[in-house]
Amino acid sequence: MSHALTKRAVLLVNLGTPDSYSTRDVARYLRIFLSDSRVLDISPWVRIPLVYGIIAPWRARRVSKRYRQLWLPEGAPLRYHTQQIVRQLQQKTPSHTQVLGAMRYGSPSLDKALRQISQMPIHELIVLPLFPQYASATSGSVFEYVLRRIQTWHSIPQLRLIPSFYDHPAFIHAWAARIQTAFSDHKAQYLADIHRYDHVLFSYHGLPESQIKKGSKNGHCKLNDSCCRAQSPHTAYCYRAHCIQTTEALVQRLALKPNSYTTCFQSRLGPVPWLKPYTDATLCALAQKGLQNVLVLSPSFVCDCLETTIEIGDEYRSLFRQQGGTRLDWIPSLNATSPWIDALAAIMRLNT
Repeated sequence: MSHALTKRAVLLVNLGTPDSYSTRDVARYLRIFLSDSRVLDISPWVRIPLVYGIIAPWRARRVSKRYRQLWLPEGAPLRYHTQQIVRQLQQKTPSHTQVLGAMRYGSPSLDKALRQISQMPIHELIVLPLFPQYASATSGSVFEYVLRRIQTWHSIPQLRLIPSFYDHPAFIHAWAARIQTAFSDHKAQYLADIHRYDHVLFSYHGLPESQIKKGSKNGHCKLNDSCCRAQSPHTAYCYRAHCIQTTEALVQRLALKPNSYTTCFQSRLGPVPWLKPYTDATLCALAQKGLQNVLVLSPSFVCDCLETTIEIGDEYRSLFRQQGGTRLDWIPSLNATSPWIDALAAIMRLNT
């Protein structure tokens, strides 16, 4: 697209991925990712030695094996799906809009994308982190980085930051359509209908409880479902509340019965308490109760990645069977599906 025609830039930002599944590249990625003070929010005097001396070296070899299982011919799935989303969205937006994609950590870098945008004659910049539910460690980190960079620009355009979209009707519709597509695909190995499963898990990426409490105003956070279900100024930027409310919107859309579903949290790291209930512990409890067929949805991820394909689709499936369960199915993420591309355009109001 010619820069002369560009009046608006859209920047979609995902988390990041190693450049390859080699131990060296994975270790480098972990060092960059975990050095972010919003991700590992402890004193830098503790964080840097911990990341560089213990976590990255210890985890890199094990994580690189998981990335090897995950890798596509096109490269890292998270990068590939993000690039596809950017391409598809560009095709559906007005000609005066330029869509770019970047990673908060790794390549294509956020810094490079912002340098590109700084050379465009734009009037408006829309920044949308590809995380439906707001968290300081994800969307907050993206916004901090963007604001730090653009403050040096001579000409600063109108800036629109979109911190979350978990409750946008188009996002909920995109997930409902994704589920419907999965069940209508005769090649997919699902039960005949979502209601045939003994239980449905809505599994979100976890966060340390301390991060949720730090974001709470005046100590309001109670870390329980009744508090998180309430839509109020106190929960406007609460990650756990956003997750609970995402589940409730999808439950209503899917007409799931009470007690037939659970909101839970995966991917915890370290000994500190993380958001509960934990997905792996929930799966064990369901199997021990005699429930045989479980379906897992992961609405905190818009692109398939290590946490969905390997953690849920491989590791949790194996765990559930070991505990006596029969089958664990999971629905692939939104990726570059058409309803999701339409949802992005609606969330950012691009067709205006």
